This record gives sequence, C-alpha cells and structure tokens, in this order.
Amino acid sequence: TSPAILPGRWVPATELFKVKTDKGILNHLKDFENKLEEAPFTDPPRRLIQRSLVESPLREGNGKTRIGKEGWLYLQTALNAITGYGPLKPEPDSVAKDPRRSPWRAPLDAIRTFAGQLDGFGVELILVPIPVKPMIYPEHLGHATPGPVTHPDASAFYSKINALPNVEVIDLSEDFWKLKDTTRVFLKQDTHWTPAAMELAAEKISTRVAAKPWHTPTKGLQPASLEKRQSRGDLVEKLDIGAGGFMEEIIEVTPVTGQTRDQDSPIVLLGDSFT
Repeated sequence: TSPAILPGRWVPATELFKVKTDKGILNHLKDFENKLEEAPFTDPPRRLIQRSLVESPLREGNGKTRIGKEGWLYLQTALNAITGYGPLKPEPDSVAKDPRRSPWRAPLDAIRTFAGQLDGFGVELILVPIPVKPMIYPEHLGHATPGPVTHPDASAFYSKINALPNVEVIDLSEDFWKLKDTTRVFLKQDTHWTPAAMELAAEKISTRVAAKPWHTPTKGLQPASLEKRQSRGDLVEKLDIGAGGFMEEIIEVTPVTGQTRDQDSPIVLLGDSFT
C-alpha cells in the first residue's frame, strides 16, 4: 500500500514530475533543486530538533536566543549582563568551568586604563553604555516594571567612571524608557534599536558634544529620502532553525548623506554594531 500523503504537504517525488507548460525542463529542474535545498528534511538533526522546540507551545529558545511573549526575542548574553556578576564583581573560579572559556574581566580597569592613556594626549572620553532589550522590555519575559531594569551595581559603576578626570557617561536608558510610551525602541526579532531610538540616541549624544569647548559644527551632512529595510533579525539567525517560522520585520530608515567620514575631525567614534 502507498503511504498516506498529508493534505497540503510538499512531497518532492510528486513535484519532480509536475512539469509546467510555461517552463522548459531545465528551468523546472532548477526550481525543483532550489526547493529541495530548502526542504526541512535536508536540515541536520540538531536544527530539526531546535525548530520543533521553537515552534512548539513551549516556544523554547537555545543558548543564544531566549523567546519571550508575543514573539519577542532576547539575546541570552544581554540577560546575563543585567542578572550576572555585573561590572564590578569578579566572577569566582569554579572547578566545573570549561577550561577553554575566556575568563570574565570586569570592564572598570580597562576603562580606567584607556581613559588614562587618552588623558595623556589631552583627549576627553565620552562613554555611552548601550541599553539592551531586556532593560527596556522586561514585560515580555516576566512582569512589567516601573522603569528600566539595570544591574544592581550599575549606579556605583557609573559613579566610579564619572569620578575619573576626563570621562563623562551618557546613560540613555531613561530616555529610551520614555520613548517606549510613544514608539517601539527595539526590533522584536533583533538585538538592535529601531530608527526612532537611533535618532534619539544621536540627538542626546550630539547635544552633549555640542556643548564642549572644542566642538566645531559639522557641515555638509543631509538626510536622504526614506528607505525601507527588512530582515528576520539577528536573533532569528542565532536560533539556527533555517528559513521559516518568523516573518521579516520591515522598517523605514533615513540615511545620512555627505561627508560622514573626516580624517581631520576632532571626534573619534568607537563602538560596535550599534554605532
């Protein structure tokens, strides 16, 4: 007897022999090959297991991505940053620790050393800690909070940095929390900010920079017309379940045109993908 075929299920063997009249046999076989490469059964078993966990009622993520309510995704290391040992306490040694794992080093000493090097050149350091998604949207992982969720040592950490002679901290978390009342601050399926949050961050930072005695106004920068961008998000990529399961997010951005790089600028911008 022939095995039962589920309604609506794609079966490669039957598809192979459905040659459409408007296509030649070579194009038909190429289309079939592309579909075959995307088929779930070609995935490694690990990916199939992960996909079943993600798509099940449990909505289980993995070691890199945590799945929250209403399809919100979170980076696991961002959660660790606000719930772990934090910016001041050293991580204790453990006999069970993976020997290949890099030891955790609190950032204060590195910032102090870097600030001292800059001070030797007469350069001021403006430090902008990056608010991460669970700080601004904790309600999709648990209960709502009256304000941004921060590490218990964050305030003491910022105080120590501000006490350095040539360092200033710009904390955007409260600004993002207020922005949340009117528009989305983070992409649901990505670690990064929305364009509205990017523009707010740029405005807050540039206002502080413009007040510096060494600041000179930048000329020749103009906003371009709106452009649409779409992606499933880097957190979906980290789930590693292949195509499907999540829709693409679509946003509108306003690129900046003109001389965006200047070798003679008095400002050097250092940062990761958020910059």
